[in-house]
Amino acid sequence: STSRVDATVDTMDATASGDAECEDGVCPMPDAETTGSSESSPVTPPKQEDAYTIAERIASDMGVAKDLALAALGASAVDGDFDNLDETAARSMIEAELQMIATIPEDSEQVQALVSEGYDVFHSRRALAFTENNVEDARAILIADQMDEEEEERE
Repeated sequence: STSRVDATVDTMDATASGDAECEDGVCPMPDAETTGSSESSPVTPPKQEDAYTIAERIASDMGVAKDLALAALGASAVDGDFDNLDETAARSMIEAELQMIATIPEDSEQVQALVSEGYDVFHSRRALAFTENNVEDARAILIADQMDEEEEERE
């Protein structure tokens, strides 16, 4: 079996002797039949599983909202490459968040204040966990989340 290098050298030799169809020193690449190569065309690796599919699985497995799972997946992107997501890291982030949220009782005065303003219990507890129970800062997070959600709906 002839290697591609040998076939290319043969083509170059044919060019020098005038046997190949070349123009201005540019010759066509030999095909598999000419080279005797059994190589097939390059195989495209399978595309990584879709982020939304992974987020749905994480949300279902961990009992969280899909948007939370999707955010954790985005944060898990290896070297900022959103085609290279780390599901294990995303699950770890969510688990850490859930542990933080568990420290904020549903019946606390701060949670009840935010719920009375129309925010749901889970997101109120989450915002309070991130702000060390500061209602004003938690409210700012909830408002920003609402604005992001509204913007996404418009797109």
